[in-house]
Amino acid sequence: MNDKRETRCNLPLLMAAAVVASAASTPSFAVTPLSPASCSSISDAVARLSCFDRLFPSPNQPVTSKLAGVCIERLKQSLKAPSTFQLVETETDSERLSIDEYKDHELIRIRDSYDADTASMYRALMIERVDALRTQVDAVTAFSVSISYDAQNAFGAMLRGKAHCSAVSTTDREDDVIAGTLTVESR
Repeated sequence: MNDKRETRCNLPLLMAAAVVASAASTPSFAVTPLSPASCSSISDAVARLSCFDRLFPSPNQPVTSKLAGVCIERLKQSLKAPSTFQLVETETDSERLSIDEYKDHELIRIRDSYDADTASMYRALMIERVDALRTQVDAVTAFSVSISYDAQNAFGAMLRGKAHCSAVSTTDREDDVIAGTLTVESR
């Protein structure tokens, strides 16, 4: 009686193994490595995502700055499914700017981010803020955080998104961010 049984198991180390056992012989292993093509062929969305997670594990990168943490929380508030948010990567940068450089930087950002009527309103507010700053300091530090993340959209599809967060401080410290200068833009 040659009764053959086939059992499939998922191994966590990027492999699927098929074990074929025969009553007359010792078990043999046929090992098939996972590939992007094999993950793509899985019809169930959750199983497919799990397959890709095993194939391309993302580092559980801790948030390294307080500003990045605040930006991520603001970003989550704008998502359709904030509970599905998964941080992929953050990159923080800072640059010391004169008040005039800061003003030019903000005018360009406002022009590129808003329609003409809204931009006009934000431009007026920004110019007031810069004039008030000019009486206190001669330079500011512009902090920026770039965030890559995965999250589900309104249809339940997991998508990769990018967001950019910026804030301004009168010192070289993130803790001294000027109220009203924190912006989060996502694409």
